[in-house]
Amino acid sequence: MVMYVAVRVHDMVLDLIRYLSYKENFVTISNDDEGTSPHQNRVRRLAHQNRTMKQTQQDDHMDMAQVRTLVACDCDIQSWVLHPSFKLMRVLHLEGCRPPRRDWHGLKNLGILLHLRYLGLQNSSKAPWKFTYYELPKEIGKLKFLQILDLEASSIRVLPSSVCQLTQLVCLRGCRDTCAPDGSFLRTVISLEYLRIRIDNLDEESQRQIIKDVSNQSEIRVLCMTNESEIPKEFGGLRNLRTLYGFRVHMDMDGGWCSLEEIGPLSKLWRLTLHGLENVSASSFAETARISSKEHPEYLKLQWSRSGCMELRDEIQKQQQQVAEEVLEKLCPPPHIHHLNIKGYFGRTLPNWMMVVEAFSFTSLIILKLKDLPCCTKLPDSLCPLPSLKLLVIKDAPAIKSVGSEFQASTSAAFPNLTHLTLEGLCEWEEWDWEEQTVDVTAGTMAMHALGYLLIENCKLSCFPPGLANNKRHALRELGLRDLNNLTSVENFPSVVELDVFDCPKLKRISGLSRLHKIRIARCPKLEVLQGVPSLDSLLLHDTTMETLPGYLACVNPRFLRLTCSKELHDSIISGSSSECEKINHITKHDIDYN
Repeated sequence: MVMYVAVRVHDMVLDLIRYLSYKENFVTISNDDEGTSPHQNRVRRLAHQNRTMKQTQQDDHMDMAQVRTLVACDCDIQSWVLHPSFKLMRVLHLEGCRPPRRDWHGLKNLGILLHLRYLGLQNSSKAPWKFTYYELPKEIGKLKFLQILDLEASSIRVLPSSVCQLTQLVCLRGCRDTCAPDGSFLRTVISLEYLRIRIDNLDEESQRQIIKDVSNQSEIRVLCMTNESEIPKEFGGLRNLRTLYGFRVHMDMDGGWCSLEEIGPLSKLWRLTLHGLENVSASSFAETARISSKEHPEYLKLQWSRSGCMELRDEIQKQQQQVAEEVLEKLCPPPHIHHLNIKGYFGRTLPNWMMVVEAFSFTSLIILKLKDLPCCTKLPDSLCPLPSLKLLVIKDAPAIKSVGSEFQASTSAAFPNLTHLTLEGLCEWEEWDWEEQTVDVTAGTMAMHALGYLLIENCKLSCFPPGLANNKRHALRELGLRDLNNLTSVENFPSVVELDVFDCPKLKRISGLSRLHKIRIARCPKLEVLQGVPSLDSLLLHDTTMETLPGYLACVNPRFLRLTCSKELHDSIISGSSSECEKINHITKHDIDYN
């Protein structure tokens, strides 16, 4: 696992570092067409950022033969070609750069970089263009000393077959779509510690060969099969494995594919994802995985297929639901798990280790996500005492109709460190029993007292319980309310700074948000009252069906209003002659558009 550590230094030390870096030409940084180094003739480390890279006269004057490192971030490289003098380069990293979609020859000289140890071709969310398309030339096979090939988000679909010649490769990280070239490309690569690749483009025999070769990599720590393909046998011998993503459970009785039993000996696993758990026919198979005995657990994802649930019918449904319940009971995580993700589980009840407070002893659990639970009728009762839980997501649980007081327990011990809560897709949820606590309770001792972000989406709640909406709750800053068809009012959230209210057709009143700074309202046609918001700075209103501006705009005084409305209303306001203008004339800045 890669860890990044930030270090603070004294200003005088920082000045010294900068001075020596400049004097010794530690790195040449270019943010435009001119470099910043005083020693352009002896460049060692070259960095480009946010510029158009191309072969220039300046490059020809620099001694490119001495360059050891080239890093380019968010650059246009459509006319750039790797300099033929870079023969001593050790590191080449292109991140968020923009090559042409086709016929790019920027790396045509890659084969001359015989000393290269690291090659990184990555995308970047910060780049001004949305996608980056790189290509790997077949000459990559000449890089005999290459140790790290990082293609994260590179859009490279298939590796060239010459990758098999990279015998010193330690890390091969493809993007989620990067496929293996053939079944034998790892046969001579014997030092791998990190492998992320797809193999579902290959036939069954080739897949088996790859897994057999992987099994011979005694030092491999991270294995990511991003396609969630079925893994052949010869896998349980990877005793040093720390991370395994994309393990798809297969119960083929002919013994040709890897089963949960082979997970059992992998006691050093830190991160594990299991997919296709609907294929497990008995809890005894789940028990062989020995999930609870892993030594250093950090992340566990347990996933059932949605199709496995959709195909259930009547008695078959009851039988398979019972099997799913028994299987999840046996897949109890280790006590020190940090992140647990359960998805697609179609049992009717959650396991005892989630429902019984005495049995739920995961004191290190920080993140819990429960998604796609079509048959569960009750939220887990044992979560509230968890001392480390910070993020809880419950999504797409349509069978839940009410949330009882036992969920949050209404005590000072309930969710003491929970900061983020998402309740989404509980589409039949109508009631939340959470009474306001006694007058002696302070903001620091109430249930969920640390809650800073709350999102509630797609349910039938008509109002919020007094235990949630009260003036003693001081930590809640962001509140998101979406697709709440029965909600009529939002009141008594004095600490909320940002509020999103989308698609609440019966909402009539918003008040008592004394610190509200920014509000976004979309498609809430019956909203009549917006008051008790003295700190409001920004109001974004989106409704393309409204014929007139809502009256509450005249009662608030934000600095900025962004309005998206119908073309007719837009034209009426822009003309300046409409009476609608009077409702917003007092607002300093407007941005009015139509859709």
